[in-house]
Amino acid sequence: MEIPELSVEKIGLLVPEEPTAKVYEEFGQSLKKAFSSVGFVFISDHGIDDNLIQKAMQNSLDFFALPLNVKESLTCDPQSDQSYVAPGKEIFDQNEDGSKAIHEVREAYEVIRNSTSSNDAPGLELQPTLVQLALDTKKLADRILIGLAYALDIPDKKFFVDKHNGMSHTMYISKLRSLFYPPITQEIEQSLQGKKIVRCAEHSDYGTLTFLYQDDMEGLEVRAVDNSWIKATPRKGRILINIGDLLENWSDGLFPATLHRVVIPPEEFLRQKARQSIVYFLHPDKDVWVEPLNGSTNPKYTPVNSLDYLNKRFTETYQK
Repeated sequence: MEIPELSVEKIGLLVPEEPTAKVYEEFGQSLKKAFSSVGFVFISDHGIDDNLIQKAMQNSLDFFALPLNVKESLTCDPQSDQSYVAPGKEIFDQNEDGSKAIHEVREAYEVIRNSTSSNDAPGLELQPTLVQLALDTKKLADRILIGLAYALDIPDKKFFVDKHNGMSHTMYISKLRSLFYPPITQEIEQSLQGKKIVRCAEHSDYGTLTFLYQDDMEGLEVRAVDNSWIKATPRKGRILINIGDLLENWSDGLFPATLHRVVIPPEEFLRQKARQSIVYFLHPDKDVWVEPLNGSTNPKYTPVNSLDYLNKRFTETYQK
């Protein structure tokens, strides 16, 4: 089984005018078919400038190459507008006592709002580059959200767009993260000798949709309905989109928030290579209540407040 691919040429950012209802309806049906299978889909012809993507990737690599003390000086609360997240601060796989079941090897830098924060790496343009990529991804996401309303046969086709405001809005809690997975050196392996290590343990994403920009390094895997693991091998010029927990709730389980993970390659020469990705997590605004939209008198999911649910998941993930 492979992850499906879908062209968004007719609704992407290469289309300057708003697509017609017919175009959105056709796209929505294609999206429904793709998402219903595994919860992940590659999109092509999206219209986001590849030069911007590559600049964001390179600026990220330059940032993560800085000394640890410089990066840690930019560490804030994970809910702040910009923040560095050091290795070991996030855990997706824990024992019952809260200790690490698996040691995850990665670090991150994230932006939430389009603020004028000076919390940026000295001499780099990381923050403004990531903000611009987030703004462009949000424009694309808005069109995909309209297609999603058609896919779920929601009368108000701007329903999802209205639940996800822009980066200058105080209710906005979506975020863009630059994720760096360092080479698995002998030093790292010796420091964690006898312990199970991965780049990212299996988990589902929390919000509505996730947009992933990858380099050419493999490692991301997606759990299929038969519990086997599907390789999400990077495809040049494509963005990988997947469903989050809150969209699974809105769809009453029609669109699954699929478990996924990032594994360490078994080949020694690949273990010595870093992996860089950039992820845009589209979350409903703080005040949004999420509940099944199918009108069922016996829904599988119960209503939840977006902020309460996200805070619960963040609390479970971040280590103090």
